[in-house]
Amino acid sequence: MQAAIGYARISKQEIGDESIGMAVQEAAIRDYCRYRHLDLEHVFQDVGVSGGTKIADREGGGLVLERAAFKPYCIVAYKLDRLFRSLADAVTTQADLDSKGTLLVMVKENIDLTTLSGRLLFHLLAAFAEFERGTIGERTREALKSLKDSGRVYSGRAPYGWDDDGAGNLIENREEQVALTWMRNLRTRGHTDTDIARQANDRCIPAKLGGMWRHSAVAAVLSKDRPPRVKAEAPGVDLVEDITPTLEAADAAQKLAGDDYPAVEGDF
Repeated sequence: MQAAIGYARISKQEIGDESIGMAVQEAAIRDYCRYRHLDLEHVFQDVGVSGGTKIADREGGGLVLERAAFKPYCIVAYKLDRLFRSLADAVTTQADLDSKGTLLVMVKENIDLTTLSGRLLFHLLAAFAEFERGTIGERTREALKSLKDSGRVYSGRAPYGWDDDGAGNLIENREEQVALTWMRNLRTRGHTDTDIARQANDRCIPAKLGGMWRHSAVAAVLSKDRPPRVKAEAPGVDLVEDITPTLEAADAAQKLAGDDYPAVEGDF
């Protein structure tokens, strides 16, 4: 009886999708192995992993390849796109496994890689999987751009300086806006992000999630594109048309910085 190992994967976007869930994939793999009289040793999984990540760079996928390096296996997956979303990765990996006597099996496509027609179909489906991944990414970028242009929350949580009103609209967080103005002014004066993070921690300025500031977090909040406008108004906060700090926020930032901070003049 030939030894087999299974592989199942879902991306972050597919979590909760019962039609392609781990239970569906693993059941199909086990049914196939029983039907083909294969000795299924283990089903490796990758949850929340993009198909664009090379299979060797995934935790579960890497374990599959490691095991297949020692003896010939039949690697069984539910569909080809569970294994690959890159044509180059598919072709390279398949050739390497073939040289070791390991066979790839995709249950849904039922591809026979021992024939020329099966290898051709494998390459065509791998190319299509890569194309499909590209179109998904393109649609996602367009959707995010649309949300960003309309001032909606588009990154899963509101960026520093803003809050989510519960309906996906951004409202100004005045305390964080003051801190942002202070950080920008320090950056303008030549302070490094590490120094800005240290000063922010010394002054007990909380990060977005309440933790300590690090240089990478400072760099991130100062480099993010600014939402173009605010869709809702927070209690006690005037509606503004963009994220540009007001003179009021700049004055508050000056007080935050201390007496040695130069006066801020003019429009930001």
